[in-house]
Amino acid sequence: MENKKKKRYGIIAALLLLVLAAGVGTYAWLSATQSLKNEFTVGSIGKPEVKPDPDQPDKPGTDPTNPSVDGYLFETKWVKDSKMIPDTNIDKNPNVGIGKDSDSSYVFVYVKNAIVKDGEGALA
Repeated sequence: MENKKKKRYGIIAALLLLVLAAGVGTYAWLSATQSLKNEFTVGSIGKPEVKPDPDQPDKPGTDPTNPSVDGYLFETKWVKDSKMIPDTNIDKNPNVGIGKDSDSSYVFVYVKNAIVKDGEGALA
């Protein structure tokens, strides 16, 4: 009989410890805090002085940039007034340039097809 009481008290003590551990773990999970501070630094990006070389776009070319163009995107393979006909390819080679004393930077180019319509009666 005494052996059964010890076993019962041992099981009860183990269950109480399990409930206590679960409660403390839940409290620790819910009360944990963490902070993070984001800092953004704006760099200096200057306009390129020359257009990129069409054959080697990672090297500067010899043609000066057009001062009336406000931007850094240059197309080296586009043929003006190209005819857009189904099942034909039109060469494009967009290059983004920055000035030589500019800060290092990541470049993202978004291309939107302005001909394609959305919804009913779409072209594509």
